[in-house]
Amino acid sequence: MSEELLAIVQELKNSDPEIRENALDKIGTLKPSNALDIILPFLSDADPEVRGTAACNLGEIRDSRAVPFLINVARVDSHQKVRADALLALAEYRSSEILDCLVDEVYQEKRSRRPRQEVARQLKYYNTESSVNALILLLQDEDVYVRISAVDSLKELNRPRLREIWEKAMNDESYYVTEIAREALANLDLFVSTKPM
Repeated sequence: MSEELLAIVQELKNSDPEIRENALDKIGTLKPSNALDIILPFLSDADPEVRGTAACNLGEIRDSRAVPFLINVARVDSHQKVRADALLALAEYRSSEILDCLVDEVYQEKRSRRPRQEVARQLKYYNTESSVNALILLLQDEDVYVRISAVDSLKELNRPRLREIWEKAMNDESYYVTEIAREALANLDLFVSTKPM
């Protein structure tokens, strides 16, 4: 182990949460071969900021073995910010288990904006009916920023069955949402008119 890495591992033992967070960020930047093993214990840290930083850095190291741990944090951590950090870290990966986690988040009792907004952003990577159905639900969210993320992703997964959803979205109070809905409808019309008979 290099001297630099040894020094960082010592910082991870510090009682000051900020020092532990900075050390985790250094691990995420350095990406040593054992980064996963170094970071994982901090998903259980007493400090929620440290847990969130650990989750973020599991995204940074892009080690697919981190996925089940991130999914667990996204599902069970008691702090919204930590859960949102885990969801954000999952954006670096793709799997059916991640899709299940994202969709499940949509059907949770609503809490803060950030987890729902992050889910709305990522669902566009999964061209499935469950993604589309979850985005339709997010498009009805009371938070405009969640709706903005949802409308962007839903446009990526546009399909004829969404015509009624787009027409309803034309009445949204957000100008951005109505403009994307208008574009999505135009794209559907173009698809229909160029479809071979």
